[in-house]
Amino acid sequence: MTLLKSLILLLVSGLLFVGCQSQASVDYTLLVPTGAPTALVVDMLDKENTSITVVNGVDPLMSEFLNPAQTMDFIIAPIINVSKLQMENKTAYKLVGIMSWGNLVILGQPNTDLNAAKMAVFAPMGVPGVITKHLLEKEGLSPELSNVPTMADAMSLYLGGHVDAVLMAYPLAQNLIDQHGATILMDVQATYEKHTGLSNYPQAGLYVSEAFYHEHKKEVTSMMNQLIETHDKNRLTPERLNQLSDEHKSHLLIDTMAPLVKNYTALGLGPCYSLEKLEDLNQFLALFDLELNASMVVR
Repeated sequence: MTLLKSLILLLVSGLLFVGCQSQASVDYTLLVPTGAPTALVVDMLDKENTSITVVNGVDPLMSEFLNPAQTMDFIIAPIINVSKLQMENKTAYKLVGIMSWGNLVILGQPNTDLNAAKMAVFAPMGVPGVITKHLLEKEGLSPELSNVPTMADAMSLYLGGHVDAVLMAYPLAQNLIDQHGATILMDVQATYEKHTGLSNYPQAGLYVSEAFYHEHKKEVTSMMNQLIETHDKNRLTPERLNQLSDEHKSHLLIDTMAPLVKNYTALGLGPCYSLEKLEDLNQFLALFDLELNASMVVR
C-alpha cells in the first residue's frame, strides 16, 4: 500500500509539474516605431514577460531585419521595406498582420501650387515616401522634394519656412492644421483610391522572427490578438490613452497622448491578420513590383 501511495504521489507531482511548465509565460521582445503604432502596445507596457523598445525613424527597424541573430522576436515596420528584403531573401522575419493603413496628407498654405512647391517628405524609402512619390507622378505633379528621415524633421522644415508643403501623418497633421493654418493639398488615400480602386493601402505590419515562430506559435497568435483587442478598446474609448503615466509616455517617446486621443479614427490603425487581406496587400505591392508568397506570411 505504501508503495502504491508513493507511486500515486509521484504521478500527481509529475502531472502538476507538466501543467506548470505548459502555463509558464514566454518572454519576448517587441520593436515599435514611435507614433500611431505605439497606441496598439499600451496594454503590454506593464507585462513582466514583455520588453518593448520604441525607436524613431525607419533605419533602426531595418537594421534589425538584417541582423542574422534575430534579437527582436517581433517588429512593427513598413511593409514595403520588409517585403523587398523578404523577396531578396535578406531577412528571416515573417509577416503576421497588418497594423496600420494610410493616414497621410500633403499640407501647405491655401493656394499652394504643388507643381511649383518645395516639399518635405519623411521616410523616403518607407511606405509614406514611396507611395506619395508614386501618386505625385500619377497626378502629373513634380514638386522639388526634400527627403528627411522622420516626420519631425519634415515638420521642422515646414515650420522654419524652408519648404512650401509637407507630407504628414495623423495625428501630427491635425496639429499643423489647427495651430498653423495649414490646409490639405492632397489626401494621399483618396488619390490612391482614384488610381487603383482600392480604398486604402497597408503601411506597417507585425513581423515575427522565424525562430520565435517555430518555437512559440501560440504566443504569436496571442500577440496578434492582444493588438487587435487593444485597438478595439482604444477605438471605443480613446480617452483611456490619457491615463498613461508619464513614465509610459516617455517610454513611447510621446509627450502627450492628446493628439492620439483626439484623432484616433484618423490614425489609420486597423490590425488584422495578413492572410485575411493578402489579395489587397499584393495588389498594393504590385505597384512596386513586389509580391508576397505563402512562405513569407504566417498566422
